[in-house]
Amino acid sequence: MLRVDVYEEVEADATATGQAAIVVVLAAVCMAVGAWNGGLFYAAGLAVMELGSWLVWAGLTYVIGEKVFDGKATWGELL
Repeated sequence: MLRVDVYEEVEADATATGQAAIVVVLAAVCMAVGAWNGGLFYAAGLAVMELGSWLVWAGLTYVIGEKVFDGKATWGELL
């Protein structure tokens, strides 16, 4: 619904980053389980790639928001 007050509440919640990390880790584990037929290294590589892509996209969004749109957010708030 794009309500600003909800986004502000999530931004101020310091525990939301940990919760988001848990969701990403669970998605990475599910991806690894689904890719298990490809072998252990393939499954582990996909799980690591999933975690890395979360950090890369969060970093890219942070840089674009800060530099292009003059936003005021911290790395933790964005994650």
